[in-house]
Amino acid sequence: MLSFQWGAKLEDAQMAVAIGDEEAQNFTNHTWPFKLPEGSIGHWNSITVLEDGSILALTSTNGYSEKGKTEVWMIKGHLEKK
Repeated sequence: MLSFQWGAKLEDAQMAVAIGDEEAQNFTNHTWPFKLPEGSIGHWNSITVLEDGSILALTSTNGYSEKGKTEVWMIKGHLEKK
């Protein structure tokens, strides 16, 4: 798995994740774990795989703040085969 910022410019970038092969190449299946409102950001992202195989994703975003402040948000998920 690879986590990176995706956007035409920094002001609208958000977290994206892609899945690579066993040699960490050919990354495909881009997803956006956080469903952010238009005009919000998702910067300084991180992912990790836990011992049970679940995945934690973190982002700094203003997309969920009632006051427009940047906050750190985390979600827990798992890899699904398509």
